[in-house]
Amino acid sequence: MTNELKFAPNENASRVRWTCEGTSLSIRERADFWRVMADDGDYIEMSVTSPEEAVAASVKAEEFCRIHGENERNSRLISLCIEEMANNTVKHGFSADKKEHSIDIRLLFKNHKRLIRMRDNCIGFDPVDYMKLHEADDPAAHIGIRMVMKMVKNANYVNTLGLNNLTLEL
Repeated sequence: MTNELKFAPNENASRVRWTCEGTSLSIRERADFWRVMADDGDYIEMSVTSPEEAVAASVKAEEFCRIHGENERNSRLISLCIEEMANNTVKHGFSADKKEHSIDIRLLFKNHKRLIRMRDNCIGFDPVDYMKLHEADDPAAHIGIRMVMKMVKNANYVNTLGLNNLTLEL
């Protein structure tokens, strides 16, 4: 059986809901949906609560990029940024306390820009400042964050109301 991406308008005419039929996705993964907003540009939203979901989010992001005409190289770079930063957050942020955590990810294509916004409810961690503090470290140290920060045009972090908000522009 082949996997097909299908879409159907929902109750709001400016949105499109995407589903992946014929896959072995869980109910929760099937509940994730891709939306296209005429006013805000094209975007996909995903939630991550585990390393497996971080991988699934990166795969969805790469598919979204390819559907929207992004070349293979850029699609993979965007996917890699999402997977690296989400896995880093799961590994280091989720285990810092005993609370339930999640990462909300939005990939937005707007005005010829590719933006990734990641928001989580973990302890405060600014990867932008962290890399500035560790620039002189061994190049193999902090390889995931270092790689992402080298790939992006711009990175911005802010902690608002106890939520970490990281925006990456590619």
